[in-house]
Amino acid sequence: QACIRAAYDLGINFFDTANVYARGESEKVVGKALKEYERDTYVVATKVYFPMRQGPNGSGLSRKHIREQCHASLTRLGMDYVDLYQCHRWDANTPVEETVLAMEDLVREGKILYWGVSEWSALQIQQGQNAAQSRGFYGMVSNQPYYNMLGRGIEKEVIPTCEKLGIGQVIFSPLAQGVLTGKYLPGQPVP
Repeated sequence: QACIRAAYDLGINFFDTANVYARGESEKVVGKALKEYERDTYVVATKVYFPMRQGPNGSGLSRKHIREQCHASLTRLGMDYVDLYQCHRWDANTPVEETVLAMEDLVREGKILYWGVSEWSALQIQQGQNAAQSRGFYGMVSNQPYYNMLGRGIEKEVIPTCEKLGIGQVIFSPLAQGVLTGKYLPGQPVP
């Protein structure tokens, strides 16, 4: 919480978490730390996909899982809405149309303002946006890929597809999980 407060005080206003991080505890910490600030002064993103419980409805991007996890995330965050709700991975077991409709319903209900995806391929992003646009929906606004000087796999297809569709990037691991900070030196013990 002290780290979040220090970041906010330095002008950082975008905070990203996920329901699966520490089984929901991360969302509780983020919500508690941000509670002291005016809600319109920061942006909160969270994600859905990975298992939160056993059973056929405990994970994925089905309508049931998305709705249940959105409500659970809002409760843990102590918020009325999430600024950006992201599909944490592609779900091959759920029709993309079902996922898009569930996200769109949450937008219309005011539970989320925008939605996006994380680690989807260019083809998957195109399929999702096609499903949204063919129904007159808002569609996704962001993609959250792994991207840095060492991991540039999205440059060939994902970035051009997103540029064509007007989808922004919210990258993760820009320092390659610390490798690009210079703290890991050859032949030296790991700090």
